[in-house]
Amino acid sequence: MRTDSPIKKKEDDLLERYDFAIDIVKGLLNTFNTGQESIAIGINGEWGSGKSSILEFIETELELQTASETTRNIIFRFNPWLFTGQADLQKSFLTQLGIHLRSINPELKKLGEDIILISSIIEIANVLNPDIISRKFISSGSKIIQKIAKRIGDEPSLQNLKKRIDDVLENSSIKVFVVIDDIDRLIPSEIANIFRLVNLNANFKNTFFFLSYDKEVVTKALETEFKINGEQYLEKIIQLDYSIPKLSSEILENLFLENYNQLAVKQKSDFSNQEFNRVWNAGLNEYFTNLRHIYRYFNALDIRFPAIKDDVNIVDFSVIEAIRIFDYNAFEWIYKNKESLIKDVEVLLPMGIESEEKQSLLDYILENKELNSKLSTKHLINFIFKSIHFPEFSFAFGDDKIDYAKLESEKRIAHEDFFEHYFSFKISANNIPQIVVNKFLNSETANKLEIIKEYQKTKLSLFLKRVFYSLSSEEKAYEQIEFILNYADSEELHLIQDERGFNGLYTVISFLNDIGNKFGFNTFLDEVLSSNTSYSRFYLQGFLRNRVNGSSNIEVVKFFPEELITEKKDEVLKSFKLSLDHFSNDYFERPLEIDINVINNLLRLTQEEDAEKYRQVIEKYLLNVETALILLRCSVTILTGTGGVSFSIQNDKYILPELTIEKLDKALGHAVLDEYEGSNKEFLAIFLKLKEKAFNPRYHYTTELKEIEF
Repeated sequence: MRTDSPIKKKEDDLLERYDFAIDIVKGLLNTFNTGQESIAIGINGEWGSGKSSILEFIETELELQTASETTRNIIFRFNPWLFTGQADLQKSFLTQLGIHLRSINPELKKLGEDIILISSIIEIANVLNPDIISRKFISSGSKIIQKIAKRIGDEPSLQNLKKRIDDVLENSSIKVFVVIDDIDRLIPSEIANIFRLVNLNANFKNTFFFLSYDKEVVTKALETEFKINGEQYLEKIIQLDYSIPKLSSEILENLFLENYNQLAVKQKSDFSNQEFNRVWNAGLNEYFTNLRHIYRYFNALDIRFPAIKDDVNIVDFSVIEAIRIFDYNAFEWIYKNKESLIKDVEVLLPMGIESEEKQSLLDYILENKELNSKLSTKHLINFIFKSIHFPEFSFAFGDDKIDYAKLESEKRIAHEDFFEHYFSFKISANNIPQIVVNKFLNSETANKLEIIKEYQKTKLSLFLKRVFYSLSSEEKAYEQIEFILNYADSEELHLIQDERGFNGLYTVISFLNDIGNKFGFNTFLDEVLSSNTSYSRFYLQGFLRNRVNGSSNIEVVKFFPEELITEKKDEVLKSFKLSLDHFSNDYFERPLEIDINVINNLLRLTQEEDAEKYRQVIEKYLLNVETALILLRCSVTILTGTGGVSFSIQNDKYILPELTIEKLDKALGHAVLDEYEGSNKEFLAIFLKLKEKAFNPRYHYTTELKEIEF
């Protein structure tokens, strides 16, 4: 964790300020000799500029450059934060200084006691002007004051005490270096008290004050307290003023990138340097003007990023986190304006406004009155939601389209599935945590099956997309092919629909095609042809067989390279025939247990490959109502309209080959609906209704027997 604690060692000096401290100390020791009146040296710099570290460097160098005479050079650090109130501050400073001198050098015991005595007198008088403390004042006072006066001697005044202290310091060649830090963090009255202290009650000979402050803050405080020109007052107190220059943008950028790279390496997160440079120059750099900004920012990232790192893009998260820390109102505005920010290229004007013009995203951001942020923040918002997703040197954004698949694969804030991740420590309930995907990829088969079944009914497509985007090597990709094909053999999967309404089998095949497009189809094809008892493989073999035979019905295998199909055509035809024999023999014997779509496909494929076997199955099914209804379901025309899903039947290509309405009527026309208790009762009812209409194809019926005429 990075802290505000000042740096003490030269090797830790990232801002190259140590040499500055060396020069100050050398100049001080060479220029000011014994007998010098008190000198105040100001270290002036804005918040976070490194003033405290410079004071630490000065102390270190004083010790190094005067190592041979440590008893003659005394460093005293006074912390005004520990004391409040005018009298307390004066007394506390002098008391602590006296104690410090006495403890550092036994020869200075009397000197320390005299300084403590001065602090007691100031406490009693509760005044800052030493001229007020006189013999008359003390002689008329209490026993405590008289006791103090007795200790002072024949001339009981602060002037005498101060002269005694000055004589000791001068004759002993002792130099006292007083360090007072963070003056600008005090309230105005306390700031004023510090400068009163330096000016009136602590200006002993051979005493050097190092005072660190932000000049702008201090001058305003002095003006508030004294009702005078604060800068002129400060100039009377401070003899030497050192202003710390602002850090260069180059140093800040290097420090930022150093910390950023450390974070990325530690959390194993990759990022594009080119892309990050674009974001930095787009406005991120304006949040960081000193070292404390960088420390504050990376402390927050160290806490927040590890919990979310696998489910966000590191560059986008870095930007949104900077906005959260340095411009929280903009952070809230982004969350409230999600819908406008994640649209494609343009944002439509508000509802009810008729206009052919459309507003660009940047214009929307710049003109939004609720976003009260500086210009750099507004451009940064536009950048992460739009501009960064275009080519670096593209000047025709209106002609470009954002690649939403890329946004999704990179887990960008501009993609609706990932937007919410950037505003909480947890993953949206509508998404798939990356930790689950990683567990799936690295698990054995049983655990894989357990994981995928959690998502197969509502998020199968989303889950497989997350898995695909997480595949980083051919080896890992090909590991998934065998598992997914075996998983797709599940009859349960054939019956479900994914969140897009697609059949589960079609969903997993789309996933496998994505793998093939990315890593090559050779291994995929070999796995498809490896078994003749796997329905998912048989399903694909059927479409591959269509490719070989020149059929147009090849949708699910259209991405397989033509040269690969040509090379493997004999294997394709052989595998398909063996698989067809296996599944037709098995499924035709138990058609009521199998999904109707599977039976329909098997019947049509069998008719093409083995017409005689097909006729035998048809004749057998027509012998009883239950199996004849299966033939009906394979032959009905299905339409979807405003009235719902409805069914009809007609003697055309939709009916099974070599099957006619007359044959179905012979098998089903005399069935009594109330006596039938089978699983296809609703289709028997539809058939009997169609029979009443003389099988006129203009009439359709829903399963609730609602009549729909076309």
